[in-house]
Amino acid sequence: MLTHQGYRQLLPLRRGKRRRTKVFGHVEYLPWSNITQDRTIVSMPMVSRKYALDPALVALGNAIRSLRLQRGISQEDLAHRSGLDRSYMSGIERGVQNPGVMNVIHIAAGLGISMEELMATAKL
Repeated sequence: MLTHQGYRQLLPLRRGKRRRTKVFGHVEYLPWSNITQDRTIVSMPMVSRKYALDPALVALGNAIRSLRLQRGISQEDLAHRSGLDRSYMSGIERGVQNPGVMNVIHIAAGLGISMEELMATAKL
């Protein structure tokens, strides 16, 4: 877990100034984030315009959705297990978000499988 000092590096700069934040205990509250059980989940970027609905992303999203439903896990629960925002998880499942390798690894771990098994299910 990053300390509040680590999150300061993630803050976007606006007109040369840092955004105002509030510190609660050891977790820094960012206005655009969700705080759950000592973990801060920073909201994810907007829809990937370049790769939205790419066949590979759609196949990956369909594989994640089918594995999630087979295990009886809600989208919100999988997002929490993976340390991602629920709306970002929804975008991944719909094929409109282009997740990074580490996010895919976290999603596979949240499903209780390896990344290799996830990619085999997606036929990638």
